[in-house]
Amino acid sequence: MSHTPTPWANHVNFHEYIVPLTDQDKAVGASSNGERDKRYAKVIARIDWESLETEDFKHRIWKEEGEANAAFIVQACNAHDALVEALTLSQEALTAWLHQYAPDQCENESVERYLSLIAQDGTLAYVAKHLTRNRAALALAQKGQP
Repeated sequence: MSHTPTPWANHVNFHEYIVPLTDQDKAVGASSNGERDKRYAKVIARIDWESLETEDFKHRIWKEEGEANAAFIVQACNAHDALVEALTLSQEALTAWLHQYAPDQCENESVERYLSLIAQDGTLAYVAKHLTRNRAALALAQKGQP
């Protein structure tokens, strides 16, 4: 099963709810028969920020942090596909540049091995560093682990 398509948004009245952008101003609730009712927002997630503390000040901090967390989740999820695409294109461009700059070494050795060999050479070190970072970021975005 795949996740709910983006873009996502925080509900306009209940900021702890993450909903599809198209549902952000719909009522939050459910139908009485348990089936999806298009009149209600489809809740993707709810950030719970209830505090066990009874002081109003502490509750306000928890609420502000919860709303900020919900907004951050929405921002990260909505940016995910564009960031993966940009990293993929950057990875392809940097790899192509590396193959053009040093085709013999790239054909005879793996790119990873070549990257370790050129790590001390100014511009090449810069490209190598970014290729390595891009690979790690892409692995994290696509598989959830570096």
